[in-house]
Amino acid sequence: SSRGIALDEARGWLFAACNEGSVAVLDVEHGGKILSMLERGAGYDVIGYDSKLGHLYLAGGACLMIVGVTREGELRILQRLHAPESTHCATVDDARHAWVCDPDHGLVWRVDDRNPATL
Repeated sequence: SSRGIALDEARGWLFAACNEGSVAVLDVEHGGKILSMLERGAGYDVIGYDSKLGHLYLAGGACLMIVGVTREGELRILQRLHAPESTHCATVDDARHAWVCDPDHGLVWRVDDRNPATL
């Protein structure tokens, strides 16, 4: 079941993630054609996307995955980081930070995205 979405307006791509652990890139300019899918992890509810870096942020199952998006819309795992056990959401800001929820402790974790990989 789809839970989290993010949009790259410039490319016309919609990212849709589900609780079961998959994320897809859909080309909204061409009828929702699936450009790429990645099936890793689980528990994705809210996802973040940095269009400048082309990085997608997926939090769930005690990890944060930073996923790069190529010019063709292919998804590639760039980094996997430790996150709170109960996390299920991630978002971004414009200063190369991902923000991950920690509902068990009422906190939000800041993660620096210093990964120089842009695809």
